[in-house]
Amino acid sequence: MKKIVIFFRGEVAMHFKYLDNFVRVIKDLKYSLHVMFHSGSTPPKSMLNKLMAYEFIDLSSVPDVRARVAEICSKEAIERIFVFHDEDVYTACLCREDNNIVGLRPAAGIHFRDKNVMQQRAKELGLKTPHCCVPHTRATLDEFAGQHGYPIIIKPYDGYGCGNTFKVETPEQLEEIWKKIRNERHDYRVEAYIHGVQYFIDSLVQNGETVFDNLSQYTYNIIDYKESGQHQGVITLGQGENIEQRDILAQCRHLLNHFGMHTGVAHTEFYLTDDGEIYFGESAARCGGGPIISLINHAYGFDLVEQWVRLDLNEEAHITQDYTTSFGAEYLSTLVTGSITQISDSDAIRALPSVLEAEVWAQKGDVLKEAEHCYEVLGYYICHGDDFAGVAQKFRNIREAFQIQVGN
Repeated sequence: MKKIVIFFRGEVAMHFKYLDNFVRVIKDLKYSLHVMFHSGSTPPKSMLNKLMAYEFIDLSSVPDVRARVAEICSKEAIERIFVFHDEDVYTACLCREDNNIVGLRPAAGIHFRDKNVMQQRAKELGLKTPHCCVPHTRATLDEFAGQHGYPIIIKPYDGYGCGNTFKVETPEQLEEIWKKIRNERHDYRVEAYIHGVQYFIDSLVQNGETVFDNLSQYTYNIIDYKESGQHQGVITLGQGENIEQRDILAQCRHLLNHFGMHTGVAHTEFYLTDDGEIYFGESAARCGGGPIISLINHAYGFDLVEQWVRLDLNEEAHITQDYTTSFGAEYLSTLVTGSITQISDSDAIRALPSVLEAEVWAQKGDVLKEAEHCYEVLGYYICHGDDFAGVAQKFRNIREAFQIQVGN
């Protein structure tokens, strides 16, 4: 039986939900599966019981992972390596090249991980990108802020989920952030802040051509998730509702083709300013995070993970671009900290009008701390409406119905 390997980092219930679906698809296609869990992952015992082969390994130790994959390949042929997480994309590329496995290789994969390379290649392809620099010295930062104005963004060149990402709005803040990053300054990059609406595209690519894509709009700017108190929501737009949105989709297709993705899945972000200028944000060679997989499933009636796997394995896929109404997903979140004394449960949210899916992971007694990543939330829900404005109104109604109280 042909074998598939997947590198998997599981941190919340939603991650394991998607892995469970992946396991089902691989089994249905009659492949065997070897799961390499990241050390510290806590998959449910019910899931482990479904797996014929699995292990726990530090996926952040690239030499160890490469050696382990080589060991597996010395005993049996591996058809593909799949990943769900940004941190594993480039490691998988190296392992494929080491063992002559079909899929994304380092020469193309680096475009999806190293933001310095990513932005430079996008610029070469004719896309607008934010002004940027590497923070070689404190004077470099001062000069950059002087040229482009505050706010500026300082983030890891290979980061994800807004971790260790800073929106700096004053010289005083810059001094504080500099103290945090100066010893690892070359792990960071600096960008001018783009004032505009943030969009993302979820794409499936086969033989270098985009065979499915969907445009969605964030109802907030991701970088502001901690400071602004904005609720973290996304709403689907299908193939776009105006020329600028359709141009974003066209730029994304051009980008993925020239980034070297032959077959796979991608999640790509753009900004649209009030002046109508389109800026490329970043692109990842993975499925969209959070509830985005479920959102696509509801909006289009097919399973994104299953069709990605089918395309990658050259199996018959069942993809449609039919899009009739708007769907939205919003995280359940709060800026307050402390011990939860009362919270609405999943059933209470699912019972609300227009809600198609909902999960509340936080429970009474949990202690809430300040979030470090944008995915550190209490739960999520998915709903539908007639259009963008209709979904946004549903968000407000559902949000008002969600109750949470904390104590000291």
